[in-house]
Amino acid sequence: MEITKPIEVTESSLTSSIDRIDSGVDGATDYSSATTYAEGDKVIYPATTGTDLYESLQDSNTNHDPSTETSWWLPLGKVNRWRMFDDFVSGSVSTAADEIEVTVSQPSVAVVALFGIVADQVVVSHLDSGGTAHYEKTYQLYNSADLPATWYDFYFAPFVERSTTLIAKLNYPTLYGESVKVEMQKTGSTVTCGKVIIGYATDIGITQWAPKIQAMDFSKYQTDSFGRTTVTQGAVTKLIQAQLWVSDLLIDAVVSKLEEIRGIVCVFDLNTSHSDIDSLRLNGYYRDAYVVMPGKNQSLLSIEIMGVI
Repeated sequence: MEITKPIEVTESSLTSSIDRIDSGVDGATDYSSATTYAEGDKVIYPATTGTDLYESLQDSNTNHDPSTETSWWLPLGKVNRWRMFDDFVSGSVSTAADEIEVTVSQPSVAVVALFGIVADQVVVSHLDSGGTAHYEKTYQLYNSADLPATWYDFYFAPFVERSTTLIAKLNYPTLYGESVKVEMQKTGSTVTCGKVIIGYATDIGITQWAPKIQAMDFSKYQTDSFGRTTVTQGAVTKLIQAQLWVSDLLIDAVVSKLEEIRGIVCVFDLNTSHSDIDSLRLNGYYRDAYVVMPGKNQSLLSIEIMGVI
């Protein structure tokens, strides 16, 4: 299993991305204390550099701070440019026509992880200070295992896209690292991305057979006085329980790493060199972990990982 702790992406390190003000998506303008806003008007705060979106709750809304005056402003989360960098996947997504291109100034990035992708392909590049790509790889977002099995399915069944998860490992000399560029493309359609994570992977141990993958369904079931039940579909996430072999020599390092990332949303990839299963890749946090040391050079790490919706 590899754990990738995310590197914080800031306004200064995000050198290119979706426009910060996108009237077609957010319908917002930069906040001004001199402007009078009507109920339903949306603003980005703070002005010129803001990442957060607010909606006016009242008419005649003048000179009220959106970040503190909750009777005047309703927080709506991040603007379109920054939704793919918050902690959520399905409930807060960035969208753009044809392509989402992201360039982050960060040397020696080893992993780019994308969750909640709707795209035909993703191109991941590593650039030097002059913008020249020293590494580039294209990922086609379909899975050959999902291709139609019969002629009927080929002509009449809906096309099955690949899972909306991609973890790209950038294999290049870190000496030339200046920035990483990610291009998510879907010509003639809308591209969606729920989460972008860049960082460095730490190898924890070897996942054993029989990891348990549980779907955590947050749909609501309501039964009225006549016994009729209705279902309101909610979000779903994964809960993974697994065991890993860890070398006794690495126990202290593994425990230290788990202490370091506690309460932090990270990327967990439980695949081994013999597997390539998207369901074993998770954006989440570990809820519980313990080590049993039976001896003979190998110890057993049990871990429970909860996905973030």
